[in-house]
Amino acid sequence: MSANQVASATSFISFTSPKSTTLSEPTGLDKTVLWFLIIGAILTKNRFFIEGVSIGDVLFGCALLLLFYASSAEAYLQLLMDQRICLLFLFLLSALMGGFYLSIQVPFVFSPGNLLKALLKLLFYVGVTAFALTFLNRLPRAFIWDTVLNGLTVSALITLYIYVVMSLQLNLPYDFFWYGHSEVLRDGGFYRQSGIFTGGAVLAKGLFSEPSYLGVFNNLGLAYLYFSIKNKLQLFGWKHLIIILTLLLSFSLTSYILLAFIIMLLLVDSNNMKSIAIVSLFVAVFLLTLVASEFLQEVIVNRIGTIFRDGDNSVTLRVLGSWEVAINFLKRSFFFGAGIGHFDIAQASLPVSQYGMGEDTQGWNILAYVSGTMGILGLTLFMLIIAGLFRHQYLLGFVLVAAMFTTGAFLEPTFWFFYCLFSTTKESD
Repeated sequence: MSANQVASATSFISFTSPKSTTLSEPTGLDKTVLWFLIIGAILTKNRFFIEGVSIGDVLFGCALLLLFYASSAEAYLQLLMDQRICLLFLFLLSALMGGFYLSIQVPFVFSPGNLLKALLKLLFYVGVTAFALTFLNRLPRAFIWDTVLNGLTVSALITLYIYVVMSLQLNLPYDFFWYGHSEVLRDGGFYRQSGIFTGGAVLAKGLFSEPSYLGVFNNLGLAYLYFSIKNKLQLFGWKHLIIILTLLLSFSLTSYILLAFIIMLLLVDSNNMKSIAIVSLFVAVFLLTLVASEFLQEVIVNRIGTIFRDGDNSVTLRVLGSWEVAINFLKRSFFFGAGIGHFDIAQASLPVSQYGMGEDTQGWNILAYVSGTMGILGLTLFMLIIAGLFRHQYLLGFVLVAAMFTTGAFLEPTFWFFYCLFSTTKESD
């Protein structure tokens, strides 16, 4: 083993110890791993040749291999000393138990292939998370903060490039950014017709598969930047404003609600009222500038009215529909649910959903997905895992819980990346 490998392994052991608070200077390997994690959390819908495997998964796998290479046998034992990691492996064990029960009792439509794929993905994400938690714990907080900000900024600049090219119909390439996106593979003209040019305007989606995913990612990133290091609060920096601008250009109601929630938390937590006022003014000016637009009224104002008057399809699916299915699963299998990976196909065993949930509809709400597929046992362990966030930075805990009501992307890199990021943030930072 080379001198560099020995130093890296020694550093890995030192930061996994609960008694150690020593932060090491980031090496080239550290920078590479962190960038792999950030980019992997973005490219979650870009399929990498194999069905169910994204480029983000491949990058997470590369990060895991690098961390595995830089560690030693003693380091693996140290992982077991972290309560968060122990809970994660208990959570994985509960999924295995649920799958075994489902294979014997078969209270729902059962697919061994779906179960195996979901278990392997969960095992993969738990493994990446275990190593990533200990990895992030030893890095300087300012280094992580700066790298996350730069990652969000690069994503936002690419989003603006795509947005301008599509809006002005310039003869410049942008399709390559969407390599492997399932929607593009299914319908090559999807993003040039009604899917994006709704009302004659472009909905920003950047590197993501749809505008709401861009909004959720940007909101979670902004929450980390705002709440993780108090003395680095820069609400009006140009990078922050570009990130917010691309979020607003998504015209996603989910994105707007999450952003409003974050601003509300800032008002409660921060003494820097000038910075908060600038961000709030920036958002208000953007909305007021477009308020006369028929497109904005259709996408935002009228949609809000529809939600309260008749119910909005995507909103009811995320909140009401997902929980309706989850509760029906729990009625048949209270402790283990329908089995991980079975949220969609197990619906064939249920009465027709009054909210339009069908067999091709995956859970659009992470909490409903976990409770419906892993039962009360899995949900309890999952909530204990999430509860740990509130011991470190309760504001980030609130933001992640709110975001879980807007997306069902549980077995994807984005959720696990932000869980790691938020879990390694301390109130005292």
